[in-house]
Amino acid sequence: MESQIARDKGDDMRDISIRLRSALAGTTAHPLEEILGGCVLATNRLLPSDTVFLAGRSIAAVLLEYGSTGYHAALFAREMGLPYISGIHRPLSSVPHGALALVNAGTGVVTIRPRDKRKVIYR
Repeated sequence: MESQIARDKGDDMRDISIRLRSALAGTTAHPLEEILGGCVLATNRLLPSDTVFLAGRSIAAVLLEYGSTGYHAALFAREMGLPYISGIHRPLSSVPHGALALVNAGTGVVTIRPRDKRKVIYR
């Protein structure tokens, strides 16, 4: 879709479709149940219901390849006080599982595998 608003609404429709299919199939498990507290969730896309699901978890931040500030998942994350950066150009699949990440959602800067000096600055 050409406009960002249309793309954002498309994800809303995708979310409703997935939730409806899961409900009809009797699926109760959520794919994000396995995320450990304090982790940074790095993924290509996050649906609004996924963001709401994270409200009960102690996720440190969310990094997305797709989405915008008007994206419903972004709006929910902001209301929850969850650091959230979307539109990351580097493929998040290239980030090793378990790698330390420093996230500054205010500036939109993510540092993967920071040096000790950077860790001290963030603390």
